[in-house]
Amino acid sequence: MAWSDYEEDKPLNWRQGRLEPGDRLSVQERDERLAALTGDQQSYLQSMLTRGRRTRFANSLARAKGYQIPEDTDPEDLEQMLDEWVYAGFVDGGQVTPELRCECGRALRYRHEVRHKTSGITRYFGIDHLMEHTGIDAKVVADILKGFEAIDYELDEILLKLEKGWSFDPSLLSSPMPPEIERQVQLELPLLDRQILFLRRQQVEQKKRDHKERPVEERMTNGPLVMDDLFGATFPGLPQPLASAASVSENEPSDSTPVPFDLPVTLQEPVLNYLRSGTKSVRIICELLIHHHGAPGGRFSTGKPKLFPTVCLFLEGRSEWTGSSIGQEDRSYTGKEKSDSFNHSLG
Repeated sequence: MAWSDYEEDKPLNWRQGRLEPGDRLSVQERDERLAALTGDQQSYLQSMLTRGRRTRFANSLARAKGYQIPEDTDPEDLEQMLDEWVYAGFVDGGQVTPELRCECGRALRYRHEVRHKTSGITRYFGIDHLMEHTGIDAKVVADILKGFEAIDYELDEILLKLEKGWSFDPSLLSSPMPPEIERQVQLELPLLDRQILFLRRQQVEQKKRDHKERPVEERMTNGPLVMDDLFGATFPGLPQPLASAASVSENEPSDSTPVPFDLPVTLQEPVLNYLRSGTKSVRIICELLIHHHGAPGGRFSTGKPKLFPTVCLFLEGRSEWTGSSIGQEDRSYTGKEKSDSFNHSLG
């Protein structure tokens, strides 16, 4: 099913306020636009910057350790895989001030803070001294700085769209909105291109699900059955999402490791322990099982562990955990009564 079937061939910024490639604000221009916002809008954007940097920081360190996780994984889950530095936030003094100093003593405007998980040590520094004061590898630091720059670009995107008269596309209201996007809309702040793409993809996925839920006889009148229609026969007795993950929904597997349908007993308690300790992401749990508990390391071509649908199915069978999707690539479980929304995040 093509994106154009749902008008996805339109530019993301087809509403007013479309940006040109390379649009970027200077520090002064950014300050002026931020100063014109309401207090609530400024607080939200400050929180967005901190959370975004925290996520990029943890993602870079996790990738350096060999973990393969989605970009939009919550930082709280990412940090469960780290035993060294985590990003704790930053302070903007408005100008260079002696009140904010780097570990080397230099006065700063922007002071970043990191905390060492095992020793409890906290470091304060200007961003260009990240490597000097943490000992993080130069390549990892370069990746972190690239991620931080991307976060600044996103702030510019919001401020420029606001200035250019961006308006919300009402058709996006048909998609369930994550709380952070809903809050952004309530504050009348423009959405990022990636947020718009996320909502439109949700709409596409919902239409696909609606199609699959129609009777087979009805679908056959509209043309031949696609492979998705055959999963029930190929994997009898399995929930549709697990069957999809076990077959072609991840394209061709990157190795010949079979998809395990039963979670080994030796891995069941570690899974529950990670959930009890606050790790919610199944992708993160799978990475931890592979790296620390000897779990099978086979992966689909997308990088998703073949263990992923197995862990989801195990948790779906336990009434004390409720599951929900995290974007298109992950699933989250928390300790409440069982959810009815065992959906297509497995594939």
